[in-house]
Amino acid sequence: MSMHVNNWKSAVIKSTPLASSYRSLLRWSTVAFVLFSPWTVTLDHGISALPILLLAIGFLLPMEVTAEVIEEPFGKEADDLPLDRICDTIAAFVEETLGSAT
Repeated sequence: MSMHVNNWKSAVIKSTPLASSYRSLLRWSTVAFVLFSPWTVTLDHGISALPILLLAIGFLLPMEVTAEVIEEPFGKEADDLPLDRICDTIAAFVEETLGSAT
């Protein structure tokens, strides 16, 4: 039975959405990075470091968009949680566990 519980726990952990505080923290750290890093990078490494900085900003901004999408995991969009599959998995686990206990 412990194998079934461990499998169920890992499925639940994998399907748990991120906290909304993550989005807020990511937003503010991204804004701070975008606003302050051009001056610090330019002062330390010169103007030639700006393309690398733009590349880093190009990775951070899509992370912000991803955080917005992840914030609402319930629905019928392609990237939402598969609630029907999760419920079916839980039902199968309960049936298997209760069926093997009798």
